[in-house]
Amino acid sequence: MKRGIESYTISLANKLAEKRRIKVVIYAWKGENRDFIKRLNDNILIRTLPLLRYFQKIQAYIFYHIWLKIDNPSKVIFNFFYHGESFLPKNLKYILVLHSPPSTIPNRYKFIKQKINLFKNLEIVAVSNFVKRESETIFPKHKINVIYNGINLNQFKLKKVKDSPNLRIVTLSALEERKRIQNIILALKKIKNPNLRFHIYGDGPYKKKIKSLINKENLQKYVKLKGVTNEPENIFCDYDIFILISKGEAFPISPIEAMSCGLPLIVSNEEPFDEIVSKDCGILIDPNNQKQIIDSILLLEDKTKRKDLGISARSKVQQHFSDTTMGDMYIKLIFKKFI
Repeated sequence: MKRGIESYTISLANKLAEKRRIKVVIYAWKGENRDFIKRLNDNILIRTLPLLRYFQKIQAYIFYHIWLKIDNPSKVIFNFFYHGESFLPKNLKYILVLHSPPSTIPNRYKFIKQKINLFKNLEIVAVSNFVKRESETIFPKHKINVIYNGINLNQFKLKKVKDSPNLRIVTLSALEERKRIQNIILALKKIKNPNLRFHIYGDGPYKKKIKSLINKENLQKYVKLKGVTNEPENIFCDYDIFILISKGEAFPISPIEAMSCGLPLIVSNEEPFDEIVSKDCGILIDPNNQKQIIDSILLLEDKTKRKDLGISARSKVQQHFSDTTMGDMYIKLIFKKFI
């Protein structure tokens, strides 16, 4: 699983498992990172498929059919459609969750379009209105519900404001070109603040180029690659600002995690960030405009403004992006009470 979908799965499974009449079983591909199992409710059953390089679809067909006969679920929620899920028994009730906008993976959506009508009892959930709007042109005959991803607010504590000369900026994401971390680094080069620090958490194919850019601009003292973390709740409270100016997001998890810790945000003015961040909790900017990146950072040098935005940010997560809200909406959908 990817980190975003993994976090979503943990949050939803735990909230559903809290309801005594709901038994939750997770089918997952066996991977290197199994830390998420430790964060699951004790009464959740997890079944893992051995991850093979070849014959994944045949393997999935065999395991899915055996397990579904054993578990006899009243509803199946699935996050993918192209690892063998199209071979799922067609007589069950399904919820397909769309975690990516079609514009980023058009070939996969083309495949889903070819197979989706084989399922006679399937409902669709999009994780943002942005994903819904793009998907409606592909699935015009299906109603698409929007349920935002949610996080456990008890896991993320509101940070305490500390007196520090440093302005600490953080991002947490896959290291890909579309995340535009390179734009942030080039902007930081022009900010004459020796107390500014930018820490990058994550890994990915763009890591070498980011590292090379840091070295080229002689920013090794100010910009650090911090590697992967599976415990964002333990790092965000050490920072003052969260920044993410990527494109092609469906509904990123890390911004709401940072918001829940009381961090003000600097994000792209592209969809779906306008569904997450408003002017009272962050700044939306043109991600390709270096001046706007610089100006937004300089504006948040004001400690009082950061504190006010951060308090509003956590309040917004409490109101719209909690795992309780997400779980309740899925329960309504599962039991046919969705409005």
